[in-house]
Amino acid sequence: MSSGKDWVPGPDAKFDAFFKNYCQVVSANTSGVPQIWPHIPADRVAELTTAYAVWYTAWSKLSKAHTSGDVLAKDETREESQDVLRAFNAQYILHAREVTDAQRRDIGCPVHSTSRSPIHRPGAQPEADIVYLGRHLLELVKIRAVAGTMSDEEAKAEFGVRIFWGVLGESSDADKFCISAPPLTGDDLPHSTFTHRKKYRFDFDGLSGRTVYFCLRYENRKGGKDGEGPFGPIFSAIIPIRLWRTGIETAASMPPKAGREKQG
Repeated sequence: MSSGKDWVPGPDAKFDAFFKNYCQVVSANTSGVPQIWPHIPADRVAELTTAYAVWYTAWSKLSKAHTSGDVLAKDETREESQDVLRAFNAQYILHAREVTDAQRRDIGCPVHSTSRSPIHRPGAQPEADIVYLGRHLLELVKIRAVAGTMSDEEAKAEFGVRIFWGVLGESSDADKFCISAPPLTGDDLPHSTFTHRKKYRFDFDGLSGRTVYFCLRYENRKGGKDGEGPFGPIFSAIIPIRLWRTGIETAASMPPKAGREKQG
């Protein structure tokens, strides 16, 4: 990289302007015919721009009368959106042959050195526990490597986690997160999100009582396809209809049965 300084701005206003410009440049270079950056999948561009929209919504609430909960939500959303931004940059911008150093400078990201370090492909499988928070609210917690495959310290230092999910039911244009049958692998789940955190909350509003399936995979932050690890075990949960129970279920001990997503 060009320096050891963090390339993501610290103050919220500067971060917002930086993130907005980053998304605009990516969108401009991945649309049109021919595409300037054809190596970037459309769903990853959508994930990036959605992360910005979620961040902006949370941050803009603070420009008017707000609560301490709004501030907390903004802080959590910023952390999650930065995870998406950093992962995207590492996978598709930092070392991509299709992106020039001039383009990297324009977008505001670091310029890589001419010598690339070896990519360490994750070998472990991740798993998580499920917390039932209330009506249509689920949270994956204690995201970790399956026992004996990799230490938590190694996982935290090198890898992030991509969470795949899908809700059992008939898919439609209005709800494309649904699956018609229980998945066999993570590839059968229609949506995903990336995080470096050990927990992730989902709000399946309007889908209470239905079954949601999850599958996790470690990903190297700078490896692209070469940095994708194996899928972890598939696990499932019933989306709560009401606050009928609290506590944690260990995903690894739950056999598969048979989104919409809001980060918070």
